[in-house]
Amino acid sequence: MLAEHPARKTAQIALGLPDNNPPSDRIDQLIAALANGQPLVVGILDDTPDTPFLQARLMEYIDSGAARLLDKQQAVTDKGAQATLYLLEKA
Repeated sequence: MLAEHPARKTAQIALGLPDNNPPSDRIDQLIAALANGQPLVVGILDDTPDTPFLQARLMEYIDSGAARLLDKQQAVTDKGAQATLYLLEKA
């Protein structure tokens, strides 16, 4: 479970970024800001227009080995929206 994962204690948490960049650039900015081995929690709402682009970009980092997926789980925001939380570590 994400809340119990050891890396969660030291992870940077991305809660939102300005919307003036394309969705995939947001993921690039987050990953670029991390040091190797540094964990990051990214939450992506399940039903927004940017969701497929953000998820695809995360998968590109994971598939290429640039980041490791440590955990993934479904969540509900305080407003009741469904989201997917990803605990990543920069490789």
